[in-house]
Amino acid sequence: MNEDSYYRILIADNNSEEIEAIREIISSGFPASVDTTLSSKEAIMQIDYHVYDLIIMNFDVNERSDIKLKEYISSSFLNSNSNIIFITDNDDPQTSLPEKVKRLESFITRPIKRNELFQLLQLHFLLIKKEQEFHVQWKEEKKKRELLENEIEKSRKDFGNIVERSSNGILIVDQEGMIQFVNEAGEKVFLRQKDELVGHQFGVLLGFDKRTEIDIVRSDGEVGVGEITTVDTEWDGKPAKLVIINDITKHKKLQESLEIAMQKAQESDRLKTAFLANMSHEIRTPLNGILGFSQLLDNNIDAERKHFYVSSIISCGNYLLDIISDIIDISQIESGQMVINESEFNLIELINEVYEMYRINAKVLAKNLELGLEYPHAESIMVHSDPSRLKQILINLLNNAVKFTDKGKVSYGFEIKDARIQFFVRDTGPGIAKSDFEIIFERFRQLEAPKNKLNEGNGLGLSICMALVHLLGGEIWLESELNVGTTFYFTIPVLLTDMPLSDTTFSKTSKVKAGFRNKKILIVEDEESNFYFMQAVIKDLDTTIFWAKDGQEAVEIAMKEDVDLILMDMKLPVKSGYDAVKEIRKQKPTIPIIAQTAYALSNDKEKVLAAGCNDYIAKPIKVDELMYKMNSFLN
Repeated sequence: MNEDSYYRILIADNNSEEIEAIREIISSGFPASVDTTLSSKEAIMQIDYHVYDLIIMNFDVNERSDIKLKEYISSSFLNSNSNIIFITDNDDPQTSLPEKVKRLESFITRPIKRNELFQLLQLHFLLIKKEQEFHVQWKEEKKKRELLENEIEKSRKDFGNIVERSSNGILIVDQEGMIQFVNEAGEKVFLRQKDELVGHQFGVLLGFDKRTEIDIVRSDGEVGVGEITTVDTEWDGKPAKLVIINDITKHKKLQESLEIAMQKAQESDRLKTAFLANMSHEIRTPLNGILGFSQLLDNNIDAERKHFYVSSIISCGNYLLDIISDIIDISQIESGQMVINESEFNLIELINEVYEMYRINAKVLAKNLELGLEYPHAESIMVHSDPSRLKQILINLLNNAVKFTDKGKVSYGFEIKDARIQFFVRDTGPGIAKSDFEIIFERFRQLEAPKNKLNEGNGLGLSICMALVHLLGGEIWLESELNVGTTFYFTIPVLLTDMPLSDTTFSKTSKVKAGFRNKKILIVEDEESNFYFMQAVIKDLDTTIFWAKDGQEAVEIAMKEDVDLILMDMKLPVKSGYDAVKEIRKQKPTIPIIAQTAYALSNDKEKVLAAGCNDYIAKPIKVDELMYKMNSFLN
């Protein structure tokens, strides 16, 4: 094992199981020796006698607070520059820490996730290695410069042979700034012959025994960087300056590249930190629903409530699965393990299947968006590619379009160009600035949301789209104009196996009016969980919702308020739904009333219609069916 790739790590943690877990993660992929301590006292002893590249420290180590231990590390002779990873339970521990010193400090929250710690260790070791390489180069350059300066100082009076053999450029400049002597190395620095330099103005104001960086204008027009050191000497018995020129052009370029690499690493760390914070929210939200409703599932709840809980758990689970799928996809893409399964399929069927999904999409309906689809007119276009990945790309782009489009139209489709199919997804959203065209495809990136909105999602969708398009052998790009809209394009090469096309283009548009905006809806439901379910379905549709817990309260609200629609449970306390409907019909015969009941016998529909209801929906209620029925009356 190479010494320059071997790292020494100290784990200071009062939890032995956590220590072993961290040690196992380190040993699985990094060349490192690991020391462990269970208390601050032991940690201080190790810090006093050993040099560590990285210290992984519990945010609350025994006997001393982490703040004092951190201050001790900062003042340590051996480890003041050691990188630190804090382990903490706090989502934002930085707010309680003193000002950072000039080193890399990171935080990881419990429970420790293997991939998160592994990536964090990779970042630290990359920066440590770059710093070691730079330090070695700097020491070598410093050593060369110091040796040369000493040598010149000792042989100032008889330097002829020495300066000619020097690898650094050496000049003698008189009091008027004229070059009187230049060695061979100086010729190489300027790419000029001696007669082109001697007798000419040096052009640099010389200080006294100071190092100064100057631009070196070479004969080929290239501009390099030189570091000059001046020493007092004599030339022809007159005071002069001996100028040592060290060509540091390569060194400066290396330094700049290291700074750029550091900035990129810090930006990547910042993006990943923001991503992890967002993931914490995105994952904990459905988990809260899953764990919360799971705790309520016991033998004492009725079938309706249990169904509501299970449906909520399934919904939260599906959302969580989407998040996990994105994380798995991006991990497979980064590791090169993403598999493309090509097969023959009907592109027309796939494109229409996606259309039907979004025609009844809740967000499309809630925003009253127009949905459009355009493609070459044909009953079937048989192609050879990966249908699941193609559908994934379209769904990701459509989700993005619907997310950022508050009004207007979202459309998509394709056209055939030679041996390629070019797809498009177009929206009338706020548009994207040209300066953001590249970064929106970067991992963990999300454009800043308007002040009155929150960014949703994990920032991986477009990155996954780009990777999948490339894996399918295509390209992806966008066109956009601020306040007008955005169009994403992508192509895939395909083998067209069946393409009976006409010269016309098939186009269809769907605008299913939600019709809910500014409407007043009365929900009559005695079960809280059922009401909250109904409220959750329609709460984002710009409606006013009233809740009546019994039939008598329903009649009172219906008489008092100009209600546009009533969702009436038929089994109610105080006054049944049947009696409430009959009484409401006496005063307001035109209000649409949809009966909702857990009874689902063959004559139930006739019974509620006879009572005066306009329609009927059976429990457990399907969201799409409920939205369709409400929409038919509110439009």
